[in-house]
Amino acid sequence: MKAFKIMGVSALAALALTGCNDSLDFYPQITTNESNTMDKLEYYNAEVNNWYTWLPKLMDAGDVQGLASRDGDCDFGTGMSGAISASKMSQPEKNNYYNKYYERVRSINYLEYYASKYYKGAQSDLDWHRAQARFFRAFHGWLFFRDFGPGTIVRSILDPSSAEVMAPRNTRDEFVDFLIEDLQWAIDSKMLPKESDIRKGADEGRITIGAAYALLGRICLFEGTWQKYHTEMDTYPAANNPTNAGAREQRSKYLLELGKKALENVIADNSYELFYDSRLGQASYKYMFILESHVARNPAGILKQANKEYIFANRFDYNTKRAGQNWVHTYKAAGISRHLLDCFGTKDGSPVSKDYTDPHYWCNDNVDPRLSELAVAFMDYQWTYSCKRDSYDEVGTPTTNTNVSFLPAVSKWSVETTCAANDASYDIPVIRLGGVYLDYAEILCELNGGNAISVSDNEHINLLRKRAHMPVKSTWTLDEIRNERACELYQEGYRVDDVRRWAKGEELFGDDLEGLYIGKTDAERRNLFITSQCYTVQPKSLTFDILDTYKWMRLEKGNDWLYVFCDPQNPPTYDQASKKKGPDNKTFFVSGADPYKTINNGVKVSDDGHYLIEEKANREFKIRTYMLPLPVDQMILNPNLVQNPFWN
Repeated sequence: MKAFKIMGVSALAALALTGCNDSLDFYPQITTNESNTMDKLEYYNAEVNNWYTWLPKLMDAGDVQGLASRDGDCDFGTGMSGAISASKMSQPEKNNYYNKYYERVRSINYLEYYASKYYKGAQSDLDWHRAQARFFRAFHGWLFFRDFGPGTIVRSILDPSSAEVMAPRNTRDEFVDFLIEDLQWAIDSKMLPKESDIRKGADEGRITIGAAYALLGRICLFEGTWQKYHTEMDTYPAANNPTNAGAREQRSKYLLELGKKALENVIADNSYELFYDSRLGQASYKYMFILESHVARNPAGILKQANKEYIFANRFDYNTKRAGQNWVHTYKAAGISRHLLDCFGTKDGSPVSKDYTDPHYWCNDNVDPRLSELAVAFMDYQWTYSCKRDSYDEVGTPTTNTNVSFLPAVSKWSVETTCAANDASYDIPVIRLGGVYLDYAEILCELNGGNAISVSDNEHINLLRKRAHMPVKSTWTLDEIRNERACELYQEGYRVDDVRRWAKGEELFGDDLEGLYIGKTDAERRNLFITSQCYTVQPKSLTFDILDTYKWMRLEKGNDWLYVFCDPQNPPTYDQASKKKGPDNKTFFVSGADPYKTINNGVKVSDDGHYLIEEKANREFKIRTYMLPLPVDQMILNPNLVQNPFWN
């Protein structure tokens, strides 16, 4: 194969057809070149296998954006770049994600080029490969489109004289129809298997018809709602964007109807079911994300073979393909902001009660259990990857969440038994059934004019409620569905896309970024954090329901009080606790934070008493950021490219 210089969006980006060196067993390593000329089926197998290595992990990996990393630039937590959520960006000279789309499309298009030119066998031998090619071309087109809007459609291998090289961008409608066309071709080919037919076989993890339908539904929901809500585009003079409300309304309805049918095919596919195990109960949600193939990262000893919820995932294996990213360390250091906390409801439907004398007020027994499964409450007991225990029967060395930003600490994706920093090997769900249920509920509501929809106890979104041990709802409003998305899909790469397609950037991204309530007055803060140390009685043995057994207790003596995390059936006295001694007069496990001192050391507080991470004045969202700017180098290479709206 000849090598071409990578020149950018409209140029001839080349990708060497190499096999995968970071893969499962069905990824052979074969390098192709002019001498072997792709005349054997094994070369096509190797090239298709290589495409699976481009799937996202949790963290950014060079030219592939991570799912959790993407959610790091929304309104739900700390550690954000602010590039999108606070419009802290300018037009870059280059953008690697932009270039990589065209490189990958070129690699995918080579399959058909070589098939027609070199393959010696029957062309029908390659139909399965073609179906996967169409899926991957649509998938990478979708990743490009959600950020940059429409690009130039490329269906074949280009040379310097090809019209596409210097062509203007296609319209928004044309580009989305191109993605739909590819997915529909893959579906209609009948070459994509059902997940249930390949599970536990050599081809498990390959693209399935369920994945194609699910991606089609997700694209249609994105663009259908974008067309509905982005009224600012009606007056913007750009040929590649919607220009009038009538066209947008018609287009939106078409896409939402198409997405509805696609998702109904996924739901009807008996290959998938929500992951739930009665031994884990409500914690099934938490442990689903850290199921591994050989190491039991949960108290019930369940391995990932039991998980039938993932539809399209980047697969890993403890023995053959570990993550190579520090998932177990990175996310436990993050914190959850007020915007996400406010999305969680209560079991009885009442507002979350802010009992300011309880450090655990926001996550009590009445609050949606998913909150305590994906986060660790401020001053709560936790175990991490370095806890020095290999089983759930060992105490190890637990810690306390003493985040000085007064935020719940993220526990989603974190493990509770000993694990080397880069050795996690759980699968990363690009699309799972829980997300499909939420996409479907939202589409139904949008097609109902944005009015509430009726849902039976055992349908889509209510099944998620049951898994979470939350009461079902007979009717669902659009706002309730959106909040449910936030609770269920946190750190799975959805939030930035959701806020942008709803045209809610100014309202949600441009708001104050806040943490927990810490009091409007000094008196309230003293009452909440009366002691400079919170003491924890270390249990003699660990059981799965430790947080159901151990509680925060307020101990009083005269006008003084402090908090202790202990067994309420055997608490220490105030005098024992103040001396860091337990009921048996042994030393407590002690946290090292002094929350009250931290609060009174220049910490900013919002008008309604919440810890202020970043003020609204520094988080102005500009409507231009609904799409990212085309990089400078591409617009120089091709003067016919039109910049995205409001960037000029």
